Amino acid sequence: MKRPMTLLGVGLGIATVIAAACSDGVVTPRHEARAPFAHSPSMTHAHGVLTATDARMEAGDLDRLRELTAGYQDINVARNAGYTVQITGCMSDPQLGGMGVHFGNPDFIDAKVEKFHPEVLLYEPQQDGTMRFVALEYIVPVDQWTLPHPPRLFGQDFHVIPEFGVWALHAWIAKDNPSGIFFDWNPNVNCNFAR
Repeated sequence: MKRPMTLLGVGLGIATVIAAACSDGVVTPRHEARAPFAHSPSMTHAHGVLTATDARMEAGDLDRLRELTAGYQDINVARNAGYTVQITGCMSDPQLGGMGVHFGNPDFIDAKVEKFHPEVLLYEPQQDGTMRFVALEYIVPVDQWTLPHPPRLFGQDFHVIPEFGVWALHAWIAKDNPSGIFFDWNPNVNCNFAR
């Protein structure tokens, strides 16, 4: 399995990577009040099966995320919105597909889970040297999550990624993923043009 190292090496937690990349070396906590940044529903819910109303609400939230992130096709817009830290190189797996390059917003890395404030944006390198926005990822440092159950959004439990020390949930809102909208890897994404 090909998983390129983080900027600081394999085994370091995401918060450590981002903190080291920030000029002041500190991951700033989220502000309490912020405006939101500018397809298939899950079938389970924390308390059982999703109702049709729950599924419609979750599908509506994903559509809202697509609207809010539409401008992030231009990576400079994303950088201006705070997604300034490149967390990984282009990540791919020969059997499962790719994820792309992860860019994080250090202001969002904390113990909070907010559907309209994802911590990470994923980009796929293109042949012309540009980066195409393909997905977002929610992450919570494992050592900051104190509840007895995993973080949860869109009826999906986050899962632990031990290499980075985070709970994580992907959402492929900008490029179709035949493996599922919340699956980590996307067979339609590759690193063929990574530099």
